[in-house]
Amino acid sequence: SLGDATAQLVGENASDLAGWDVSSAGDVNGDGHGDILVSAPAHTEVVGYDEAGATYLVFGPVEGTVELSDANARLVGDELLEWSGMSTTGAGDQDGDGLDDVVVGSIYRSPGETYIAGAATLFTGISEGTLFLQDATRTYAGALEYDVAGWDVDSGVDLDGDGFSDLLVGASGADRDDDADVGSVHLFYGPLVSP
Repeated sequence: SLGDATAQLVGENASDLAGWDVSSAGDVNGDGHGDILVSAPAHTEVVGYDEAGATYLVFGPVEGTVELSDANARLVGDELLEWSGMSTTGAGDQDGDGLDDVVVGSIYRSPGETYIAGAATLFTGISEGTLFLQDATRTYAGALEYDVAGWDVDSGVDLDGDGFSDLLVGASGADRDDDADVGSVHLFYGPLVSP
């Protein structure tokens, strides 16, 4: 049962929905241990930005009960009802610094003037503390309103054999011609940042 788990990571607040998505972050801090991403898409970090969402980065090894409020780093949405952390993934080392990087999906993000286009944001060189999505290294935004890009994100596979992980971004609300919500998946070959 879950009661036999080696560790338990516990959300900060009621209705945060911590654990909505979990993934391996790779080794973000370069200590030889794998790290963990835990999302809480309904988390409110800043008053007035309700349910902007947060993704917590916890450095391994992990044992016992860990309060996510004590996470080593947090990647926080900065728009009202953004639901940052709908999806998360480790992205491998995208900038060639020897440290692994992460991607966070935010389905209700409205980049520019494009309402609820959604986005996937890449963070490289993460140190401890709080980072907002506007601090991301790179943003992969949905093209049209209601694309909800970032519904799912995945990385860790090197499809073209160049030694860098590639990135998949799902946009389940994407339309095609006159067909609504056909959905699409977008592939980006790494490196996502020039080493």
